[in-house]
Amino acid sequence: MPRTKFREPLPLAVRDDLRKLGGAIRAARLRRRWTQALLAEKAGIAIMTLRSAEQGHPGITLATYLTILWALNLGHLVAPLADPASDRDGLAMSAGRLGERVYPRRELDDDF
Repeated sequence: MPRTKFREPLPLAVRDDLRKLGGAIRAARLRRRWTQALLAEKAGIAIMTLRSAEQGHPGITLATYLTILWALNLGHLVAPLADPASDRDGLAMSAGRLGERVYPRRELDDDF
């Protein structure tokens, strides 16, 4: 699979979050006194991929980050990110539309 390059720069907040995530992964690995080689082996990835992930490189896939967290036994931290109940903006928007139909009613055509 060919590598893709980012055409537009990522927002600063996203780059910061990637660096924080990479730093948290590195800190968790060091707390366990694991080498990069050991964690890469447990996650089934290359050492260079792990190094890039620990630096917060934007080219690392979400699947790779999730696999690393799984190998660190931190996969449970991911579930709250995707929990619809934690989507405050979405919940507020849907509350404002209570009673509205998602799809407008269509008139029945009885012209056969």
